[in-house]
Amino acid sequence: MNLKMQFLTPNKFSDIARKEPVIVEKTGRKNIVLIAFEEYERLIRIEDAYWAEKAAGAEAAGYEGSTESIWQQSRH
Repeated sequence: MNLKMQFLTPNKFSDIARKEPVIVEKTGRKNIVLIAFEEYERLIRIEDAYWAEKAAGAEAAGYEGSTESIWQQSRH
């Protein structure tokens, strides 16, 4: 969405961001993206699932975790 900031109130930003991301530019460069809170939560769930899958894969491959690795090294 390409709108001039001087015409938008905080409520208008909120209304637009509920429907689609709002990209805010500063000095011609993309600076901030405003999204609906529900979209933020959805993205966090996707990220959490991704890292949980990576951790499960590492554990299945034999990674013990940083605490266990340090403990094992200190015993030798």
